Amino acid sequence: MPESGNWVDTHVHIFERRLPLAAARRYAPDYDATPEELRREMRTAGIAKAVIVQPSFLGTDNHYLLDTIVADPQSFAGIAVIDPASGIDELEALKEAGIVGVRLNCIGQPAPDLHRGDHGVMAHRLGELDLVLQIQAEGVQWLSIAPGLGDLPCTVLVDHFGRTPAGDESGGFEALLSSATVASNVWFKFSGPYRFPEDAADRCAAAILDVTGHDRIVWGSDWPWTQFEKQHTYQETLHWLDRWVGDAGNRQQILADNPARLFDFNSNKH
Repeated sequence: MPESGNWVDTHVHIFERRLPLAAARRYAPDYDATPEELRREMRTAGIAKAVIVQPSFLGTDNHYLLDTIVADPQSFAGIAVIDPASGIDELEALKEAGIVGVRLNCIGQPAPDLHRGDHGVMAHRLGELDLVLQIQAEGVQWLSIAPGLGDLPCTVLVDHFGRTPAGDESGGFEALLSSATVASNVWFKFSGPYRFPEDAADRCAAAILDVTGHDRIVWGSDWPWTQFEKQHTYQETLHWLDRWVGDAGNRQQILADNPARLFDFNSNKH
């Protein structure tokens, strides 16, 4: 697989053990995943830019993420985690620092109402600033979240295929696909297949492509594969994309053209 010069990895994490952890967390790392290590992996695989996603165990303290982006904006952009009640000024400052979206991790939490309250206001502010709302949810959560995604004023990026196998008894994946069929603002991230039962991601990828084509798909390595650290290599994650999309032209679209369009990387800001 040749180096393209403009490929983007849209899902990586960085952290160090010394950083303060969120009080409410499901996992705490016992190792460091530094920007320097990430750059080495990117160079080897021919990746030009990575979107660093704030890990849930660091909560809303985005300082390490922001410092990394500011130090190397050519290589990195970011997805932050914020308090949904954050004001427009805070979001503008995050965007100015290289943040291209906000992550909403619903795993283990009640499914939020994205049309009312703080979450509704947040969605409108993201739309005003052309920032992406990245959602990680699973199973039955999609039954309440998915139907209203097309009404949101911002672009929605669904994490890890929706974290729900096709045919799951919850019906969550089918609800998500139904929404994406009519909602052109819903995108999918092909990443983290090892967080599914075997071959489930392959079936999800095929079903998503039937609905969206290749136009609303991006790829992420999920480096350093938290809780699955020793099972994969960076290059292997790119080979998975070959399996899902096949044709080199489609691969180039997903690795370069789509993330540039989704996150506006061709603007002077990036």
